[in-house]
Amino acid sequence: MKFFKLKKLAGLVLAAAVVVTGVIGATGNTAEAAGAPTVKLEAQASSVTAGDELKVNVVLSNNPGVAFFSVTDIKYDDTKLDLIEIKNTGVMDGSFTGAQTLDSNPFSLVWSIGTSDDKDNGTIATLTFKAVEDTSGAANITIGSVEAFNVAFDEVNVENIDGSVTVVEKHNHAATGDWQFDKTHHWKECSCGEDLDKAAHTWDAGKVTTQPTEKAEGVKTYTCTVCKATKTEAIAKLNHTHDLKDGWKAEGGYHWQECNGCNEKVNYGKCEAGADGLCKVCGTKVETADEGTTDDGKQETSPNTGDTATAALWFVVIAAAVVVVGGTRMRKSVR
Repeated sequence: MKFFKLKKLAGLVLAAAVVVTGVIGATGNTAEAAGAPTVKLEAQASSVTAGDELKVNVVLSNNPGVAFFSVTDIKYDDTKLDLIEIKNTGVMDGSFTGAQTLDSNPFSLVWSIGTSDDKDNGTIATLTFKAVEDTSGAANITIGSVEAFNVAFDEVNVENIDGSVTVVEKHNHAATGDWQFDKTHHWKECSCGEDLDKAAHTWDAGKVTTQPTEKAEGVKTYTCTVCKATKTEAIAKLNHTHDLKDGWKAEGGYHWQECNGCNEKVNYGKCEAGADGLCKVCGTKVETADEGTTDDGKQETSPNTGDTATAALWFVVIAAAVVVVGGTRMRKSVR
């Protein structure tokens, strides 16, 4: 306390008004001198949407060494911002004192290092604000004063930087137009371009839209119950079922039926004669063994049944034999 009273008696007060900046390199009324000690409030974004959080860094640069450092009477626009957290980052040594309550406005940040100078730089504290709902516009934060002394009780002058942060009115999404969809999902679109209510399709049980045949596949169509998107799947061709022509066909002692679709011979078999000489199955006349039916159903004839070609052959053979025998006897008579 003696150290603090000495500062007050000496009247060593540094006044600075700093507006919250959302841009690291924000410009203000007082420029940061090259190499000069500087403290600034540096927002992590240039704007914040109403209802969202914004972090503001308290940044110390070009620190020549301090044993006492106070950022006093930090004031913020509480019509647009609520202070929800003050965090000492630990960059500076010594004890730290922040706002007594988060409702304090203004509030101060004080570091008491003690008997040695702290020369650390960087973010020495972080302030977290929440933008008030249903508000918009610039929100200012100001620093009333900065007091800094080294261990020798010398004043450390600190430069200040101004800036601004904008609270943006919260956008309320509203779906417009028809459902949009791809192969797997559907969604609605907001006027801002964001997709809303995106979800996977919910397919119904499907409906056969093209019946399959023996020659072509069919088609089954499914419809999403939400967005009416459709997908299809193939139905296998039908197995062939013979459609038999009326009546039987028979040839060479065998009978069969024919398919109207593929003309394949179906129910092929050998004719079997009944008492009436007709096939028990196809009803055609069955050739008997006396008629010389071969195993393959073809009729085999003989000279006795009118095979004139065979009879002629026998006649030629006999005549040739007679000629040979007669010639032989004549040669013997000559001798």
